[in-house]
Amino acid sequence: MLFRSAYLPPAALLYTQKDSLLALPVDTSSFVPTGSPAEITVGVRGFSVSQTRSIAYSSSAGGDSRDLEIAWYDRTGQRISAVTSGNLARDRGAALAPDGKRIAFTAAAPAGNTLWLQEPGSSAPSQLPFAASTVDFPVWSSDGRWLFFSAGKNRAHDRLVRMDTA
Repeated sequence: MLFRSAYLPPAALLYTQKDSLLALPVDTSSFVPTGSPAEITVGVRGFSVSQTRSIAYSSSAGGDSRDLEIAWYDRTGQRISAVTSGNLARDRGAALAPDGKRIAFTAAAPAGNTLWLQEPGSSAPSQLPFAASTVDFPVWSSDGRWLFFSAGKNRAHDRLVRMDTA
C-alpha cells in the first residue's frame, strides 16, 4: 500500500512533502524528532516500506500523472531493473511485501485494472488471476502470504478480496 508516512526502523519517520520523500530521525520512545529531515529522492507519488527496511516508491513516468514507473534500486540508489515500463503501472496501488522480495501492483487494462506480482531479478511481472473487471489498492498480510485488494465490476469497488500468494 502506498503511504504518506511510515515508520522506518530503527529510528526514522518517512513522509512525503509535495513530491519529495523525506526521512526524519526520531526518538523511538517518544517519536519526537531528533534532527532535521533528509531528502531521499524527488518525484515521488507514493511509497511502501517492508519489515526488512526496503523502500518502494512510485514516480510519475512522463506527462500523465496516472502512469507510474516502478523499479528496483539497491541501497546506494543504483537502479537494478525496471518492474514496469510504459503505462503498465497505475497510481491505484503498489505494495512491497513484508520481506522486501516481491511487489504487487495494479496495471491499466481496457476494462479496468489488473493485478501483477514481480520479484527482483525476474524478467517480467506475472499477472495474478482474478475475475473482476477492476482491482486496486493491494496490501500484504504481515507474514507476506496473503494479498488483500479491492475488486469489482465496471470500476465499482464493492468487495475486499484475500488471495493466497504462497
